Amino acid sequence: MRLLALLFLACSYALPVLSQTPHVLSPGDYYVTAPSGLNVRADPSPSAAKLGKLDYGARVKVDYCAYELIQVGKLEGWWASVSFGETAGFVFSAYLSSIPAPPAHVSAEACQLAGEVGAAILLDDYLKSHWPQAGAGMAETLYSFGNPVDEEKFRSLARQELSPDLTVWYYSNYEEGRTTLTFRGDVFQAYAWLEARLRSCPSALHLLEDAHFLRNSADKVTQIESGDGGWGFSIVRLDDFRVQLGLGWGV
Repeated sequence: MRLLALLFLACSYALPVLSQTPHVLSPGDYYVTAPSGLNVRADPSPSAAKLGKLDYGARVKVDYCAYELIQVGKLEGWWASVSFGETAGFVFSAYLSSIPAPPAHVSAEACQLAGEVGAAILLDDYLKSHWPQAGAGMAETLYSFGNPVDEEKFRSLARQELSPDLTVWYYSNYEEGRTTLTFRGDVFQAYAWLEARLRSCPSALHLLEDAHFLRNSADKVTQIESGDGGWGFSIVRLDDFRVQLGLGWGV
């Protein structure tokens, strides 16, 4: 039951925001998810000299991230100290992802399926492109109730660890289901990743347009959600280092 509960917790000018405690972005390799590339600054300031730009999907090493919180559009993040090649500088952390950036374009077939059965197909399609072994059929079954033949009583939950940074959960019943990723990052990094995945798929754009950013009593965004039932998405902060992103499907 605890596992099921987890699943259902369903560049412009940057303005400094000082009301929240900095998120500690763990050091390691990250991927750029800014659609037009990510500016690298000499210092942690939007007015600092620009050293260059990292292309979408580029891999970069993060050394640390503990500066004041800033806001760019809907996203909140910090200045991350990064290095690539022989260059070191600072970038906006929300456009960094611990899992590879999704392809810049979604196939027409995948978009059509997303419009017909739900956007979870876009996660499944992404996973298989990076990890051929990905899929509920290859995952460890944690919970199964009923017989698939007796559709109305069937429930299933499976788990698959695809990398040290990525665990996938597959939940399904007779009429809807959800694919959920757990990975290193925060809710804004997960939202930027999802925005990159959905932006070229018109049938799924409404999920981004209707997104709700939910804050806790400390005025910190801990959850982002959109849609209803099998057709929506949810992004949930698990702790200081991990986030959960789920997309649904339904019939």
